Amino acid sequence: MASIYTFARGKEKTGKTTVSANVATALAGARSQFSGVFDPDQFTRILFHASVILGFVTGIVAGQMREGQVSAGLKYFLLLTIIARTTFTFLI
Repeated sequence: MASIYTFARGKEKTGKTTVSANVATALAGARSQFSGVFDPDQFTRILFHASVILGFVTGIVAGQMREGQVSAGLKYFLLLTIIARTTFTFLI
């Protein structure tokens, strides 16, 4: 019976390393998981939401830095959101 230490090191009782076999199996599973499953609409939706979140945070920071008030960042947030929406509507 293999001890926990022997199992954790990735060796069997015969002394052969099983790490390379485990890595090869993991890589084969990763390749099959991502092949042919790309959905461009979902990718575009994720990028759009990321740009809206980035526009919100950047707008708040811009308002704080430019005018000294966080509430002033709302106009920057709206401007950046409109730019993101226009870009995704007409260009992507």
